[in-house]
Amino acid sequence: NAIYEYAKNKNIAYLEDATNDDMQFTRNHIRRKVIPIIQEKFSTVVNNIMSFAEKANVANELMFDLYMIDKQKFNRQNFYRPEGFFSANELLTLSDNRMRNIIYWYTKTEYNVVLTEDKINEIIKLIKRKVSKTKCSIKVATLIVTKDIEIIHISPE
Repeated sequence: NAIYEYAKNKNIAYLEDATNDDMQFTRNHIRRKVIPIIQEKFSTVVNNIMSFAEKANVANELMFDLYMIDKQKFNRQNFYRPEGFFSANELLTLSDNRMRNIIYWYTKTEYNVVLTEDKINEIIKLIKRKVSKTKCSIKVATLIVTKDIEIIHISPE
């Protein structure tokens, strides 16, 4: 086992999770039954999966970096305040993917809420919705998102 060897070489205590042998868990079924069958046909599948995971991790870090750049830009131009207020007009200057990125990382870093793509899309629809003089709010996970003409406010319930 590569993990056991790595731990041994680095003098790291190795603990075996008792659930690792329980085939009722999907992860174990995939690891013990599905992947060996795939490896018989496609010998490089594990290396390809690991390579993809590494690239996905780098992409995730870059997305966070972009969020920080956007947040600082919004802060400098007073389009964002730490209490969760954003300028809807300024958000609308960004692509949908950039808005998704801001919403994802903002809710994750500020409120420890990881939103699904569907929930993020609900917020984007609200941002794009034309609102007259009345507020419009939606509940998304454990957050309340309010649009008041030009201001978007994200806060916990």
